[in-house]
Amino acid sequence: MNFKFRVPTGLFPSSMLGRLLAALLTASLAIVGLFFLAFALVAAALIAAVVIARLWWVARKLRTQRDASVIEGSYSVETDLTPALDDVSTKPGPTNRD
Repeated sequence: MNFKFRVPTGLFPSSMLGRLLAALLTASLAIVGLFFLAFALVAAALIAAVVIARLWWVARKLRTQRDASVIEGSYSVETDLTPALDDVSTKPGPTNRD
C-alpha cells in the first residue's frame, strides 16, 4: 500500500526568516520542556526524601516504644575465691575437746 500524506500549505514557513523563527520557537519550547522536566524530577526527589524521612522517623519511634519495656543492664559472674574447708580434724591448731 502506498499512502501519501499531504502537508497542509502554510504549516511550514516558506521564507528563510520564517524558518529561522520557527527553529528558534522550537528550540525555546524544547528548553522550556527540559526545565519543566528537571523541575518535576527535583520535586519528585524532594517528595520522596520527605516520605522516606517520615517513614524512618515513625519506625524509629515505634522501635523505641518497643524497646522501652526491655530492662537492660550489665552483670558479672562472681566466683568463690575462698578455699574450700577440708575436714577440721586434720588441720593443726587448737582443738576444743571436752
